This record gives sequence, C-alpha cells and structure tokens, in this order.
Amino acid sequence: MADTPTPEKKPAPVITEDQAKIDSAGRLLHALAQNPEFRPEVLRIIKKASPETPIPELDLIDRFRTELEANVKAGDEKQKPLLDKLDKIERHLARESFKDKNKLDEAECVEVETIAKEGAIGNSETALKFWQMQGQLGKPRGTAIPDDAAKQYQDKLKKINPRNTKQLEHAAVDEATRIMNDFAKRR
Repeated sequence: MADTPTPEKKPAPVITEDQAKIDSAGRLLHALAQNPEFRPEVLRIIKKASPETPIPELDLIDRFRTELEANVKAGDEKQKPLLDKLDKIERHLARESFKDKNKLDEAECVEVETIAKEGAIGNSETALKFWQMQGQLGKPRGTAIPDDAAKQYQDKLKKINPRNTKQLEHAAVDEATRIMNDFAKRR
C-alpha cells in the first residue's frame, strides 16, 4: 500500500486584490445587463470590445435598422419628383395669384420679378412698390381706354365742321353734362 501514490494537495487559490476588483466589476456588469434600462448599452460595450462576438439582440436591431433606412431612402427618392412637381405648381399658383391681386399682365410681372432678382428683394410686395415707383419717375404710362360714350363724342366731333362754333359748343356742353352726371351717379 505504500506503493500507491497519494495525490498532492494543491494549495487554495490566493485571491488578490486585483482579482477581487475584476470579480466585483463582473458582478456589476452582469447586474446591469439584467436591468432592461441598461442592457442595450452593456451589450454595445461588449460588441465594441469584441466585435466578432455574436449578440443576437444587437444584430437583429442593426439588421432592422439597415432595412428601415434602405426603405426610407427608397421612399424619399420616390417622393422627390412629386415634391418637386408640387413645389412648381405652388409657385405657379402663387405667381398667378400675385398677378391677379395686383392687376399685372405677364410683361409687368416679369419686370417685377427682374427687379426682385437684380435687387435681391425677397418680398414680392416690396419689389412691386419699387417697380411702381420706377414707373412714376418719368416713364410714359399707357393711356386709359376710352369708354363707349367718349368714342361716340369723338365720332360726333368728327362730323361737325370745325368752323361751326355753335355746334361744337353744343356738343361740348352735352359731353360735359354727361360726364358730370356720370360722376354724380358714382357717388
């Protein structure tokens, strides 16, 4: 019996202060990973420290995020032409509304736009006022279109002999009366 060797007793492992800190940090990390509030952050730290370690929770979230971003990008690309078309229509309607509101024709509207662009005027009303002020500074304005009664008076004058002052005077008095009556009706 003396021949059977007796196993040597291994000394008990000595826990150093560093090992105790590591164990304590491990228990803290484990406790944080169990808390739903901190779990995603703990998993990200582990993935950052060891990128090859498979973590299904994070891998699934990353896969969904990439698919979602791809779908959103595809949707944005489909919407862009529609949004551009809508913007163009809105600008056209705003321009037409501005023309109608200010009783401008196409040429006048183009002049106002040119003044706004050249003068870097962002407000359309300001550009319109500037254009109107320019028109008042010596540019000839179009004459008003005479109404039918004025045309009739002019035709009547053409038929009267310029030397017949009584007929001319009578026509002038009739026209003045008509104008005065027009003004009286408007009030």
